[in-house]
Amino acid sequence: MYPRAYQFNVSAETASGLTITNLHWDFGDGSTLDVPFSAQNVVGETRYHIYSQAGTYNVSVTATDNSGNVGFAQATVQWA
Repeated sequence: MYPRAYQFNVSAETASGLTITNLHWDFGDGSTLDVPFSAQNVVGETRYHIYSQAGTYNVSVTATDNSGNVGFAQATVQWA
């Protein structure tokens, strides 16, 4: 079995006057990634991640703004 790559897309928006400061990715296999932002109240991001073993992975991304508000999205990857 070869490693398999997956593509993840996310967008986040906060209220006018606030800015997204960070996206925190958790790929469900122990790998995480923090992506800092500044001066944007809307962000869009595409990430690719390679899994080395078949399995079920719960992928999540958390967006935080400069006021401490948090948004969360989750997806499940099933590689049989």
